Amino acid sequence: MFNMRLSRRQQLSTVLVVLLLGGCGFGALPLRSKASNRSGARRSVSAPARPVRPVRRTTTTVRTTIPVASTSSTTSTSSTTSTLPRPSTRQVIWVSRSGNDSSNGTTRTDPVRTVTEAWSRIPQGIDIGTAYEISIEPGIYDEESLPTYWESRHGTAAGPLELSAAEGAGSVTFLAQMNVFDVRYLTVRNITIAANGDAFHCERCLHVTLTAMVLDGGRRSAHDLLKVNQSSYINIENSDIHGAEDNALDFVAVEHAVVRNNRIHDAGDWCAYAKGGSADVLVEGNEIYNCGTGGFTAGQGTGLEFMVSPHLTYEAEDVMVRNNSIHDTDGAGLGVNGGHNVTMTGNTLTRVGARSHTIEVDFGARGCDGNRSICSALVQQGAWGTSSLDDGVNYVRIPNRSVLIEGNVIDNSTGSESAWQQLFVP
Repeated sequence: MFNMRLSRRQQLSTVLVVLLLGGCGFGALPLRSKASNRSGARRSVSAPARPVRPVRRTTTTVRTTIPVASTSSTTSTSSTTSTLPRPSTRQVIWVSRSGNDSSNGTTRTDPVRTVTEAWSRIPQGIDIGTAYEISIEPGIYDEESLPTYWESRHGTAAGPLELSAAEGAGSVTFLAQMNVFDVRYLTVRNITIAANGDAFHCERCLHVTLTAMVLDGGRRSAHDLLKVNQSSYINIENSDIHGAEDNALDFVAVEHAVVRNNRIHDAGDWCAYAKGGSADVLVEGNEIYNCGTGGFTAGQGTGLEFMVSPHLTYEAEDVMVRNNSIHDTDGAGLGVNGGHNVTMTGNTLTRVGARSHTIEVDFGARGCDGNRSICSALVQQGAWGTSSLDDGVNYVRIPNRSVLIEGNVIDNSTGSESAWQQLFVP
């Protein structure tokens, strides 16, 4: 443990393998009694000038009628997720504000009027062998022209789905959230979502890519701007994600994911985290900035019932965070909270930790947020956690193991020093 303030640019080139006492991968640590000074609060990310924020556990509603996408127990930080190629032969459905929903929609001169109508023409609930593209002409599309739920379209590797702006980035704006459930092999490209609230939520999804997108939560009116849960093979690239009251990017139980070359910024809580048993996640080449509690964290706190087998112990596993620029965060620029096999390297941190540390490696948290039967069943399977309903102090602390932090640059010049340690490890 060390505590210093940097008055000039310095190279942090330390190799840190964190093996917390009592947390060597053999089990989770129960919370201390109520006399503990933690009391459910994260003392490592709050400042005297701002009320202590309790550990957050996800409250996502999970639908259990559709099986989760298949996962593998073997993961690696070399994540195989990539943008799906466009097939040479595909069925195009054209959409234009001047179109008609009774039109054929198969040519640019005979478009349908609403995206809802175009989406309804993709077969539902079956594996699709034909590639579909919904090509949208320039314009602003309000709630009346967009689906309320984007559900159960099962694209395949041979028949992927695409939703794109015909004239490229900046030409199409959605004024409603994309609430996506049980959708597979979907690419969304070159669309601005300015819903004045949560922009994109993907649950039980498989092979979903967002590329060249703008997700605009307005003046932090969105809660979780981009939220993905219980999903696999997720790719977020070349996009601008900003304006959340809570978190700009929130992954819960996401396996095989790439977050690359994005601007993720202006959130009241974290800019981004991957938690809830998220595994095989690559975060690289992003600019992450202007957030409250922190920049990017591997792990955090989750209700056990939202986790997915086989990743039922650590909050995050097999995570690589490299070559990102992280700046102007009140809390730690980088964090690991209950992570296993996490590497953070080649990142540049500037003006971070104004009310906290620059980097923190702390316990994660695990509670049961309401469904005791699911929590009990998962505990029987070997999950770390509890089946007791969360009361704010009875959560289980999740340790860290095999955390490597090396070759990062911290630049907190005079006037932008961190409040506490450069590196916090309890």
